[in-house]
Amino acid sequence: MGYAAIVKCNCYREGKTIPAPHQEYLRVDETGWVYLDVDDLNLPKTIRDAWFLEFDQWEHAACAHENMEYTYAHLQNSSGMGSFQRFLAEIDAPLRYPLLATYLPNSEAESFPAAYATAGLAEVHRLRLEPTQETNVRLIEEKSGKLIAETCSQEVAVFRFTPRGPHYALHADGFFLFEDSRRRFFAPRSNVVFKSMHFVQIQLTSGACLLTDIATDRAYLAPDTLMLPGDETPAGTLSFRVDVAPVLATTQHAYILNALERVLQASVETSNPVLWA
Repeated sequence: MGYAAIVKCNCYREGKTIPAPHQEYLRVDETGWVYLDVDDLNLPKTIRDAWFLEFDQWEHAACAHENMEYTYAHLQNSSGMGSFQRFLAEIDAPLRYPLLATYLPNSEAESFPAAYATAGLAEVHRLRLEPTQETNVRLIEEKSGKLIAETCSQEVAVFRFTPRGPHYALHADGFFLFEDSRRRFFAPRSNVVFKSMHFVQIQLTSGACLLTDIATDRAYLAPDTLMLPGDETPAGTLSFRVDVAPVLATTQHAYILNALERVLQASVETSNPVLWA
């Protein structure tokens, strides 16, 4: 599950769209969302479905904004959003950043009101100056320097589920493999079959791989290789390490802060709210 944000454009209100099918039944709600209002017509299902298909096709290319979205931004996945919310709680956001604490996803709010967009944008700008540090945990392939997975010290990041198990996870204590037939997002620590801060992977002709912890020489035969970004894993031996280092929390959460700035600025420009999706 992930979180995204949408700000609708005003092109229909401003007469900047191509002609719409069944235009007499088009409405615009308070969020700027254009919709087809045919509930009272009692249309046969085949006709109703055909009308909505025509409307969807029109909406996709009605104006300069695809799907009439002035701005669309991915915010974070569930783990990243949870981490960001915990960061806000640690810095007493309800008192210091009340709009972000009240209207971000995971609250009861379905949107960020346009009336508060300017003030919300100011909160994001102030938040970027927070001196709070977190511990950044990164799994790195040593030869290429490529980042395999990343999390913070308070999080267990399950970054790969495999059909046959075990599953791949990362924590400040190290990279680890765990068995869990229910494929839970949060790794059960009691079922760990391999754990290491620094290890080598030897790819075998069968498609499996041998993982060996460098400190203890303990080995584990895993059914699947640990893939590099782009799913291109060179044959032979690769070396991986877990780096743990302090980082500014705002650097750790830069992705979501950048997205929030973008959608809140769009809300200021359109006077439409930010809709969470």
